Amino acid sequence: WIEEFNDSGGDFKNCIEDLLDRLRGLLLVKKGAFVDDELKTTLSSGEIVMLIKLLMEAYQSLKSSPIESLPLEIAFIEFYNQRKK
Repeated sequence: WIEEFNDSGGDFKNCIEDLLDRLRGLLLVKKGAFVDDELKTTLSSGEIVMLIKLLMEAYQSLKSSPIESLPLEIAFIEFYNQRKK
């Protein structure tokens, strides 16, 4: 979906911001600090935190990346690799 997003002119900065906002909400729900029946996930709290950290790194890397989609792609690959362990 990242390639399709890129090809359609998607803004990766906004995409990562939206993902971080959604993950923040999921984390708050997981920890009981917020109630929202629409926010559900099979990810653990630790996985959500890991993904948030990876996406924050990706967000910072957007400025210097020669390929705009690369930081997000790397974040997802790192997350997938960590989950498999």
